[in-house]
Amino acid sequence: MKRKVLIYIVFCFCAMSTFAQENSPSALYNKANQAYQEQKYPEALKLYKEIYNSGLHSSELNYNLGNAYFRLDSLGKSILHYERALKLNPSDEAAKKNIEYARKGIEFKASIYPQIFYKKWISNLIYAFGSIVWFVLSVLLVWLCLYLARKYLYAVNAKDQKTSFFSAAICLFFSLLFLVFAITRMVWDRDQSFGVIHSKTVQIKTAPSADSQSQFKLSPGNKVKVQETFEDWSKILLEDDKEGWMETKYMEMI
Repeated sequence: MKRKVLIYIVFCFCAMSTFAQENSPSALYNKANQAYQEQKYPEALKLYKEIYNSGLHSSELNYNLGNAYFRLDSLGKSILHYERALKLNPSDEAAKKNIEYARKGIEFKASIYPQIFYKKWISNLIYAFGSIVWFVLSVLLVWLCLYLARKYLYAVNAKDQKTSFFSAAICLFFSLLFLVFAITRMVWDRDQSFGVIHSKTVQIKTAPSADSQSQFKLSPGNKVKVQETFEDWSKILLEDDKEGWMETKYMEMI
């Protein structure tokens, strides 16, 4: 009898282990990729969403979600997840290109101006490392600066003093610069003020009320900056400085 119970326990344990492996995030991800390659887009989307809803929000997963939504003609959701992928990995060129391509299908879209070259260069530089890396580099340069300052104080000749002084000044400058980069990157990473219209074309109002005057329309896929919220309404700002109110339920934050 005890042997039968032991065999039953072992069998249940093996069955549970097999079930857990088949439903692990990596297994579901592989199944979703296979379904996508076989052009079974609804099935792939369902599996990707199951992983996403479990709390795993990687850049790759968001990118694949964007692709699946795009194949199913859900432009707003597609751009939303491409933007989320880009936020998690700002160097993702594929996500950038897909956003540009998907935006071509937006019927009523806000104007977007190309970023000035020096702003783009600075932005790419700051995104080259995470905030922690910039902070560590800043601290290391502070220590190097202190070391050079000590050399300056105990230098035996004017030439060594001059070299130590200017080297310490350069280290101090870059230390402060990297600290600014660290703070900026941290602020950018925590910025929750941008959203994407995802479900239907919305009327942008002059006030947070359905009875207020309509100014213009925006279709799903438009990226907006949320300035403030009031009850079920959000005040949005566009790149061309147009602003207005829309119902919050038609937008998701990036």
